[in-house]
Amino acid sequence: LAMGARLWALGAGVLAGSLVALGVAQIALLVDPESVPCNDAHFPLGRFATYRTTATVVAVISSQADRWVLALVATPAFLANYDLALRFAQLPVGVASALLIGVISETAALQGNDARRQLLRRTTRQAGLLIMPLVIADAVVVTALGLAGLVPVSAELLVVFLLASVWFGVSALAAPTGFASIGVAHPERELYYSVPALACTAAG
Repeated sequence: LAMGARLWALGAGVLAGSLVALGVAQIALLVDPESVPCNDAHFPLGRFATYRTTATVVAVISSQADRWVLALVATPAFLANYDLALRFAQLPVGVASALLIGVISETAALQGNDARRQLLRRTTRQAGLLIMPLVIADAVVVTALGLAGLVPVSAELLVVFLLASVWFGVSALAAPTGFASIGVAHPERELYYSVPALACTAAG
């Protein structure tokens, strides 16, 4: 934005980042049969907790990093519209993730690559079918709030909201893969794409 790029460039960037994350997730988070968690005393619970905590911290920082970057170059008015638009746009992803969280236990209970890959393909399709009506319902709610005067909806906010909805919609497709990595006690696999994504945001 500081270099004169138009608003669409921001949306193109986040969409490209989400597509890359989805592709990397599908490749890097493939599970293997030997990774099933067990109940014996030698299970590395400390390693799991460390990696899971690290992945969570990176995710939290990533959720705010774009705002920190924009704060350096954008106007306060644009930043306010951007923040409000993203808060609305991420609601469908939260609902979809809550409904798909059972993938963790399902993946842990399965034996073998084939069964887990089938589960992953099925739940990814379900995520796609689930996120579309949620995004549409979210857009209707935002429009209604704007028409009622409860939310200061501007053209700029709507553009960011639509771009962010696509961004979060694509990201939601990777949710089952992230849950599967937790189900096989390898939460560090989320870092394979979350850390590069965070680095790209910071570099931007």
